[in-house]
Amino acid sequence: MVEQTVAQFRQRDKLLIAVTPEGTRSNAEQWKLGFYHIAKQANVPIILALADYQAKTFSFPVVIYPGDDMEADLQQIYAHFASATPKHPGKLSVPVREHYRK
Repeated sequence: MVEQTVAQFRQRDKLLIAVTPEGTRSNAEQWKLGFYHIAKQANVPIILALADYQAKTFSFPVVIYPGDDMEADLQQIYAHFASATPKHPGKLSVPVREHYRK
């Protein structure tokens, strides 16, 4: 899937995809990282989309260009998701829950 998506980015002038890294409605132990590998290999940014149910807002808080330190990039992503109040806090994935302080 990653290779096919990267190929699509290389074949087009414009392409946007939306990916939910958890891929589940419950508290996942870890994220699926295909979105990160796609962005890195296709040399495209990751634009976070963040819904905050308490504030009733939807934002795009940061654009991340994957670098050489995937773990640092992921920690930044997890922290941004943890900064918002989810609809179901009990269903946060483990990586986000570790940053969540609400």
